[in-house]
Amino acid sequence: MDLWLKVKDYDRLFSDETRGDVESFYRSIFKQDTILLELPNGVLTLSKIKPGLSAECHAVFFDRKLSDKTSYVRDCILWAFFEFDLHRLCAVIPYTSIALRRWMMKSLGFTYEGTMRDDFWYKGKLASSVVLSILRGEVLDNGC
Repeated sequence: MDLWLKVKDYDRLFSDETRGDVESFYRSIFKQDTILLELPNGVLTLSKIKPGLSAECHAVFFDRKLSDKTSYVRDCILWAFFEFDLHRLCAVIPYTSIALRRWMMKSLGFTYEGTMRDDFWYKGKLASSVVLSILRGEVLDNGC
C-alpha cells in the first residue's frame, strides 16, 4: 500500500485504463514473473521475466532525479542478467519521457529499437512508446 500511495499520482506510469486502479496495480506487481527492487528514492521493476532469455524493466524515481541513480541501476541490471541468465533486457517508456530515454541510452547503454505509435491512451489522447534494449554482451563488455 505504501508503494501505491507513492506512485498513484505519477501520471506517466499509468495509461487511462489503469490510472487510479489500485487492483490493476497490485495484479501487475504481484505476478510470478515480476520482482521489485527498491532503490534510494525509487523502485526498479523487472517484469515478463523469461529466465535464459529476456525481461522488461521499468523505473520510477520519487525525487525525479536520474543521474545519482546510475550506479544503483547498473548494479541491478548486472544482477538481473546473472540471476536470470538474461540475454536481453528491454524498457518500454512513454515517448514524451525524453530525459529518461536520454539517461538510459547515455548512462546505462540502452539502444533505441523503435517507436510503438499510438499504443496507449493517455489523458484522452493516443500516445506512443519508445522501446529501448540492452543485450548481455553489452552489459558484460561495458559493465553496463
